[in-house]
Amino acid sequence: MYSWKQSVYDTSNNVLTNISFSDTVNVTIQLGICQNVSSPMSGCSGSGPIFMMRSDTEKCVNLGSLNVARFEPNPFQDGVYMDLYDGDMIDHITRYEARIYFVCSQSELDGPYFEHLKDSNQAHFHVSTKYAC
Repeated sequence: MYSWKQSVYDTSNNVLTNISFSDTVNVTIQLGICQNVSSPMSGCSGSGPIFMMRSDTEKCVNLGSLNVARFEPNPFQDGVYMDLYDGDMIDHITRYEARIYFVCSQSELDGPYFEHLKDSNQAHFHVSTKYAC
């Protein structure tokens, strides 16, 4: 299991032209590989393989389910691409999803990281690991 903290840009106001360092927020992410997180952070509900919590609001989001997931070789042939669907509800028809790129790397020094949030519900992550080789 991976657990890490990261600063990310808050684009919830959808103003991409004026992003500054003051628009960052700290998040804590827990990622279980092929299993649910065994001890989710305080404030997280339910079970799932990936949770993200904002430090400013302490709101925890479940980003997907192993019950609704798929693996495939990624387009660059250097690892595995994993889709996780059926995360927490955003509104009456939209749920969070996660896209995780497990990239072949003999050096795992850079660790996993959150890349971006697409269309307000699709979280993208990058994980360098020798297990994707």
